[in-house]
Amino acid sequence: MLAGWHATGLSEYDKRYYRRWMHEIPPMQHIQRATVIDVHHAILPDTARYHPDSAKLRSRAVAVEGLPGIYVLAMEDRILHSATHLFHDGELPHGLRDLTDLDLLLRDVALDLDFWPRLTARADELQLSRSLFYALRYLRHFLDTPVPDSVMAALDAAAPNRATLALMDRVFTRALAPTHASCADAFTAGRPLGRLRARPLAAHACTLAAAAPVPQGLHQPYLDNRTPKPA
Repeated sequence: MLAGWHATGLSEYDKRYYRRWMHEIPPMQHIQRATVIDVHHAILPDTARYHPDSAKLRSRAVAVEGLPGIYVLAMEDRILHSATHLFHDGELPHGLRDLTDLDLLLRDVALDLDFWPRLTARADELQLSRSLFYALRYLRHFLDTPVPDSVMAALDAAAPNRATLALMDRVFTRALAPTHASCADAFTAGRPLGRLRARPLAAHACTLAAAAPVPQGLHQPYLDNRTPKPA
């Protein structure tokens, strides 16, 4: 136990999975406040196809004024971090909310024309160009975020092939849309499972690098039904 924080109840299987594959330690809960925190040592797990260097993220961290010892990621890295978690974490039921967060971040810097080349160069440096490509593409689609055409052109090399992109468009335009009749189409109208099934497909298509996490994929539904996650 450290300053009142302790690991929440996990099975031995879960503990092994965290140690072997994950980019974070098991969730920790405060013994008095009951709040839960996640402590990450990377922004993607070992099972991902991309492996951003955490040291590079720390090297550009920005000190928070008035809070000695507290740092946040640089603006480019904040955007890349948000985009990466949106398209890799599988929490697409909240995807539109996360897109809105990205939209607000980008509109805050959109008029700084020097920012966009820094963002695309940083994405390339951290192996996150594909995540940024998807984020900017669907920000334009859903929220009309003012992303310059030149930025999308700079990310062309990171885009998937035409067939894959067509498939991802069909998946993400449904997975990221709110569950509302006004956003339904022939695939999802009256069939909410259609959208629910699209969400894990979308996340796994972006994330998985190999067959290593397949056992967890088979085991996780059992765990989800057995033990609810903390709020």
